[in-house]
Amino acid sequence: LNVHEGPHGIGTRPVPAKLKAGSIISNEPGYYEDGEFGIRIENLCYLHEVETKYSMASTKFLGVDDLTMVPIQSKLVDVQLLTDKELDAFNKYHSEVLKRVGPLVEDDAALYDWLKCACQPLCK
Repeated sequence: LNVHEGPHGIGTRPVPAKLKAGSIISNEPGYYEDGEFGIRIENLCYLHEVETKYSMASTKFLGVDDLTMVPIQSKLVDVQLLTDKELDAFNKYHSEVLKRVGPLVEDDAALYDWLKCACQPLCK
């Protein structure tokens, strides 16, 4: 598995392979202060073909599904800096984490309680 170097990728440098359905890519949004620090959240994602509202001849479009199902540390999030759309996406991701992972850990009460707490929705 070679998610960082490709051969596919999204960025400004040329890559030898196009993105295609069935590929796994890493989604790595981050913030960096030059010469100071950086933070990054990294999730693996699965690409699949999707139908769109508007047809464009034979052009196929790809959708992205998260494969990584781990809560993002919400204590590090300043919700006042998020748009409503970003906050909604953050909360939907955590809802999906709880939905998928919860049944796998519900026999361990302490772990399940931690997961429920870590997946609580944020609000402004």
